[in-house]
Amino acid sequence: MQHGTTALTGESAREQGLAVVLGRMESVLVRFVSLVLLFLAIRYWMRVTGYYTGTDFRFDTMSEHWRIASASLSVLLPVAALGLWGRFSWGMVVWFLAVVQQVAMHTWFAQLFGRADMIVGFHLTTLFAFLGLELAARLFARRARQK
Repeated sequence: MQHGTTALTGESAREQGLAVVLGRMESVLVRFVSLVLLFLAIRYWMRVTGYYTGTDFRFDTMSEHWRIASASLSVLLPVAALGLWGRFSWGMVVWFLAVVQQVAMHTWFAQLFGRADMIVGFHLTTLFAFLGLELAARLFARRARQK
């Protein structure tokens, strides 16, 4: 009997350790996403302030739909980057709003904004990777607590 209890405790510790590793992987992923969002934010700020090449991307010469998108993403992206880097709960919400906006812009409204498959792919891949890591970490942590 004693030997079976030790095995369960060892298995529980292993699952708890796996939950910790998954949590660290999630943290690294979120920090990486934060850096990419900061890069994208700088790109939008370059457009808004006129440092971006091309006359269609200066804020005063942009079409109205690009003005709205650029202004909102110029705020959402750096705020999401800060929130994700600091692991604040609101960072995930702002990140999700930025993902929804950019995916909608470059898929459903591609005739207005153009296709950006790399940005859409990045956002969807990292979002689903985060959800998978979060779900797995919670599952292993719950199983470890139950044993």
